[in-house]
Amino acid sequence: MSGRMTVSWTLATPLLLPEEHGPVTGAQVTVPGSSVKGAVRSLHETLMGGCLRVFDEEFVPVYRQPAVAKEGDWWLGAVREATRDGRATRVEVTVRTVWVPIEALPKMDGRRPRSGDTIEIDESAIVSGTLDRKEVEPWGVRPGNGWVILVGDSGSRMRSQRFFVAAGELAGDEDDLRDVPEEVWESYLALCAGTNDMRQIKQDPDSVKFKGWRTERVFAPVTWSRDQTSSRRPVVAERRRVTGRLRPGDVVWVRLDQESGDIAELAMAAIWRVKGARETAPHGFMGQRVPAALHACSDWQSLCVSCRLFGSADTSGALPGEEAEQHSYAGHVRMGDAVAEKVTTIRVARLAPMGAPRPGAGQFYLRISDKEPAGSKEDLPSAYWGSRQDATELRRLRGRKFYWHGDPMLQPVPRHVARDEQSNEAMSGARDMVPAETVLTQQITFDNIPKAELGSLLVTLLPRLLLARTEPGESGDYALRLGGGKPLGLGSCRVAVTALEWWESATRYMGGQAFRTSPEEFLALKLDDRSVMSHVAVLAGPDVRRQWPVVSRVLRADAVDPQLIWYPHGGTGAKRDRSFVFFNQSNGQFYENTRRPVIPLPDPDPGTDQTMRPRLR
Repeated sequence: MSGRMTVSWTLATPLLLPEEHGPVTGAQVTVPGSSVKGAVRSLHETLMGGCLRVFDEEFVPVYRQPAVAKEGDWWLGAVREATRDGRATRVEVTVRTVWVPIEALPKMDGRRPRSGDTIEIDESAIVSGTLDRKEVEPWGVRPGNGWVILVGDSGSRMRSQRFFVAAGELAGDEDDLRDVPEEVWESYLALCAGTNDMRQIKQDPDSVKFKGWRTERVFAPVTWSRDQTSSRRPVVAERRRVTGRLRPGDVVWVRLDQESGDIAELAMAAIWRVKGARETAPHGFMGQRVPAALHACSDWQSLCVSCRLFGSADTSGALPGEEAEQHSYAGHVRMGDAVAEKVTTIRVARLAPMGAPRPGAGQFYLRISDKEPAGSKEDLPSAYWGSRQDATELRRLRGRKFYWHGDPMLQPVPRHVARDEQSNEAMSGARDMVPAETVLTQQITFDNIPKAELGSLLVTLLPRLLLARTEPGESGDYALRLGGGKPLGLGSCRVAVTALEWWESATRYMGGQAFRTSPEEFLALKLDDRSVMSHVAVLAGPDVRRQWPVVSRVLRADAVDPQLIWYPHGGTGAKRDRSFVFFNQSNGQFYENTRRPVIPLPDPDPGTDQTMRPRLR
């Protein structure tokens, strides 16, 4: 059967426009059909058990390493040779490491000390210090060339009264250099990609503070003061910015293979980043944590219902020396643009900052049954992927990701508006939004699809027709999402199918009249002695149907009190936005004087309290 329908999207909350979109006054606003299709397809996959079409099976999370001293097989290394595009090729590995107080470093030619500078250290000034490491008394440091230093960020030391930099003793024989293997360099680049420096560079690569980052060594000021109440801390040194490129004179941490002595790993800081374990397993770490049946369809002759309806792209490539064969499927649904007329946008002076999703936060993304913390300071926190709790069996992903509906304008502090304490201008700025109650209209056409699959599309657009019966007594006020800013409550829409007409295959090509019905009438049609709605349920299957009450609660616009929605809720007042503190104190990390349990995200099951009450310090 083939046909078309007219769909209206009424904004229940403002719609966030793309960053490059400017203000609009009394004009037309268009949401591309591809964007609408992506939102509808995502929900269809959930309701019907479709595959994870947009899913990175090779994803491996990156974490900061536990705060323990780098020792044993870790050494400082000075880059001696690199390619023109910044790929380090040979490194001089130092013979031992000590820690020097920042105030002891001499100025170099009148400037502040920076990573890559060299000094001399009096042997008698090296003493046993904290964290099971060797430290240097301030009087034992002077200008010279025997030791090379690596300056780190002071951010992780703001509660301490001391600030040390690492110093590595040079062997004095630059002929004794070690090659950097290709796989080590590729791993280093992957770790660099998620750093704050790289994120800011991607946002504004031509900024003055990053000038020359593609071809030169670029540095960032490091501020420090023993007075922790000071609002203005002086610049005491300069650290090397993480750009994914290294030049001769740069200093990095180097891990040597204990058997071969070859370089096995590079790091830019003593407490830096590490990939979750098992990254070389088949299908990647992420792919191992979901059922094989949910992996993206690859055989066009055996597609899930969502790929049959919306299409399937073959993203695989050919093996070296072979021709590539494309096995894609076009799908049967075409979605036109959603258009609103005579729109005047509203402007937010500063949108609340939003970072990239962090699937490595296991307390939110993994099925957590054991809330016990890690057993030692060397262990990854229990919530991390690859921790000891994955040793017997990999914990599965919890499911598909949704955000609660909830109008931010009903909150005392609207969560989509940046607060004074959210001063990160790199992650927030002025944005334009289409106001609530605006109506966008679109045309959807479909061709050569069975009635049950059209029914599955209708219940995706109108989930009340399917899900209201799974939560008897509830309002049935459901909403879908368009655009960005979902965690901020933006883009919630009430959907209506205002016109539906369709042809049977035989009548369409013989000039027959189209059937014009409401969605409710179409779903009630009899097909093999059962309604189309019954066939939709069969199409989904029993395992998926058991999850419909959960999906119902997630899609209901009134499922939770909108005043309580915050991701995550760090406390009251200015503390509401302490998301980093929340994730850090709920991840099951080991500490000498305390044990932090894993605090998982509550299940969205009907009747389950969604309020999280972590005790944050």
